[in-house]
Amino acid sequence: MRNQLVPFEGEQVVYEGHLSEWRRRDDEHHICFMNLSVNQFNSNKPLKDGLATCIDHLWMTFDDDFIKDAPKDLYTKRSGLGQVYWYTRGDGSLDLSLKPVGAICLDQYFTLIDEYHHTNYNSHRIKILLDKLSKLFYQYDVENVNCYSTIMVSHPIHEVMEMLRRKVNRIKRDLRSNEERFKTIKNYGKPTGVSLFNTSRTIKKVKVGFA
Repeated sequence: MRNQLVPFEGEQVVYEGHLSEWRRRDDEHHICFMNLSVNQFNSNKPLKDGLATCIDHLWMTFDDDFIKDAPKDLYTKRSGLGQVYWYTRGDGSLDLSLKPVGAICLDQYFTLIDEYHHTNYNSHRIKILLDKLSKLFYQYDVENVNCYSTIMVSHPIHEVMEMLRRKVNRIKRDLRSNEERFKTIKNYGKPTGVSLFNTSRTIKKVKVGFA
């Protein structure tokens, strides 16, 4: 029996481990994770403040709808939200395992924002990013979808979401600022310089019509 999971009986946990095997039987997927870390999950508390344990390997069962878009690359690190439950083995004995719980991992959004800060400005890509974040906020606020993070472990989820909102507001300000700048350039040409004593910029006008 997996004694490591006894303290988490019936509770939700965040798990993270390496995908080692993937077997499909009918409409079910049986997946084995190696070197699995398990952290007690409470959306109102930082992840680091809860109980934690490690398991050398663990099999979990997912249905088609739950995992249809997940990549099957072996030995990659995966994470998710699960609930500890009792199940019956083939020999009739009882053991503890995890069953998946629908949730959104917030780590991917911090990665997308980091990529935004390290790439050239592209309004189309930024708007796609903002659309994804807008959908996230809607799912969190309206649909009450569970969210978790494996990198922001020192803050409860509502604080992590607030961090994302502040970052989004900054991106929106940058977007408006750049759109206004490009509009000015389109109408008047590129600025030739900025005076240290005069806050207004000198604009080089483009000649139109007869010279």
